[in-house]
Amino acid sequence: MMSDSTNSLGGCYEVPADDANPASRAHTSVRIEPRTVVLTFRTNPAVSSSPTSGSTRRRRRPCSVTGVVGSANSVFVPSPQTINRSTYYCSSWSDGNTQSTRTIVALAVSTTYTTTYRKR
Repeated sequence: MMSDSTNSLGGCYEVPADDANPASRAHTSVRIEPRTVVLTFRTNPAVSSSPTSGSTRRRRRPCSVTGVVGSANSVFVPSPQTINRSTYYCSSWSDGNTQSTRTIVALAVSTTYTTTYRKR
């Protein structure tokens, strides 16, 4: 399969028209355009970096990424973090999860997730 699209989330693909004979010259094009949503990540209080999705690089807060509806997205928040000589730990997410590393399934609507940090 070859894509002629520059969009990494979708594209136009040429596939054999006859599954029984993939070597046949007959091909058809199929356009695949997944439904996407925006996942926004914030922290409370504002700390040095926000949750990161899909890579190990830190993003400044708040940050947003595009996800495909129904896709699993691994995210993490750095914990602990030090601000003005005080140490803060990930306490919870706005959806009730308490893990600093987790998987978020992209819902059918754009969603904001807020991580709450507590001072210890």
